[in-house]
Amino acid sequence: MWLSSTIIDHLEECYRNDPSKVLAYWYFDFGDSDTQNIDNLMSSAIRQLCAGVQNLPDVIRELWEKHRARNSRPSTKELAKILNSVIVSLDEDGKDGFLVMDALDECPETAGRQYVLDQIIELKQNHKNFHILVTSRKEGDIHDSLENVATAVSINDSIVGDLELFAQDEIAKMMKGNPWKEKWRAKMETSIIGTQETFVSPPLFVSKREIWLIIQLGGFVGPPCSFKRCRAAAPNVRSWKP
Repeated sequence: MWLSSTIIDHLEECYRNDPSKVLAYWYFDFGDSDTQNIDNLMSSAIRQLCAGVQNLPDVIRELWEKHRARNSRPSTKELAKILNSVIVSLDEDGKDGFLVMDALDECPETAGRQYVLDQIIELKQNHKNFHILVTSRKEGDIHDSLENVATAVSINDSIVGDLELFAQDEIAKMMKGNPWKEKWRAKMETSIIGTQETFVSPPLFVSKREIWLIIQLGGFVGPPCSFKRCRAAAPNVRSWKP
């Protein structure tokens, strides 16, 4: 989420005084079924993008009247039609729309992930004034669907250096004022910073970042056996050295 939040903050800062740019965003969360609901996603995107539309499309007013009379909600198909109409209205007003979707991989396939992917492709093909950014782990269906229509950027390699600097800084903080801890510095740096992507008992997967999180939460306060306690937090990780 931190990556998408940074991107959203950047876009808001860049276009704060530019009414020709309209931003919408959505966070998927595997633990929150409401965020995985495709109708909720499209309703939210429509609401946010409508803030930049001078005149609401007639289809929105007509649909509102229809469902108000029935005390019902629009269908997914109707919402998709409205979203397209709003984007067209933005284009007619000379405006660009931006949609940032975070953690698409946390929208289960059973919740309609393929429909989201199909909509992304359709929106890209039909609207030159609409720009979409999606963050996700490299899931097969997402990669295969977007491979030929989107530009993929992997951040894994680019953040490794930053994470290593962070780990070194945290280790230095742990050592400060505790001379007895110095003897553990080399072992800690070797075991933590040198750790590569590491499998433990399936299906758990521990990455360098997750191991650093264990270190950070461990704190290394208290007696010298703290290092052993931290290692015990991930007993099956082959990279831990005695």
